[in-house]
Amino acid sequence: MIETVIHVHNRTQYLERAVEAAVSSARAADAVVRISCNASDASAREAAQRVAQRYGVDITHSLATSAFEHFYASVAASKAEHVCLLHDDDFVALRYFHLLQQLIVSHPSAAGYAPGNSFLIAHRLHQASVSPRRPFRLSSRWLALLYLMGRCGPPFPSILYRRDFALAAFSAQPMFDKYSDAPIVMKAAREGLWIDPEMAFTYVIGEQNDSRVVDLVARRGLKRWLWHQLLNPVISRTAYSTSNLFYFLGRFLKFRSSLPIQAPP
Repeated sequence: MIETVIHVHNRTQYLERAVEAAVSSARAADAVVRISCNASDASAREAAQRVAQRYGVDITHSLATSAFEHFYASVAASKAEHVCLLHDDDFVALRYFHLLQQLIVSHPSAAGYAPGNSFLIAHRLHQASVSPRRPFRLSSRWLALLYLMGRCGPPFPSILYRRDFALAAFSAQPMFDKYSDAPIVMKAAREGLWIDPEMAFTYVIGEQNDSRVVDLVARRGLKRWLWHQLLNPVISRTAYSTSNLFYFLGRFLKFRSSLPIQAPP
């Protein structure tokens, strides 16, 4: 079984849209949706409760104070074999769970699975100008290079994790503060992270999202760690593949952008 947990803190601008998208995708697959709220703001807690009731999904209230602790609590509480950890402003496409189920069937022992993704920035959708044509295993070497060049691989919440992998990853002490997701995605890539290039996930970078904020000290620490990983003989021998090259180029080159998208009220 697959469980996706939508995490709510003190923002609800996109919450209903995110839950509606997840529920619609889950209906076509063996997947369940749950909301986990650790909001300190009463209005956000009330909004999360209303949305949960409207869409018929379970809601839990967490005492976790940090995002990392919140994710760990969600994984620990899940009984599913695979867990997806969404933010309250992440949007999945209708085929999201279907694509990931296909990857699970083909590669059951992998640590994680993810679709292609776009970015919503200032109400404008951006996606890679080139991409692979078929599912592929993401190389940790190419992923480290992307991070070092200031680009990203699959966004952390877009990945469906094998629960035992996620439980071990989140039980460790977080590294590099706001960039603590990068070592987890790198670890997933080393153990097996499969990508279906079909665009099925949208990551929002907006006014209420901290992705725009740069922590220089944490970023320097992450870069030193990435260089160490890149020079690791095990990683440096990662097999070359055309799909990884196209994925790298698609992330490195300028993303093409679409017409502006109307934000929800």
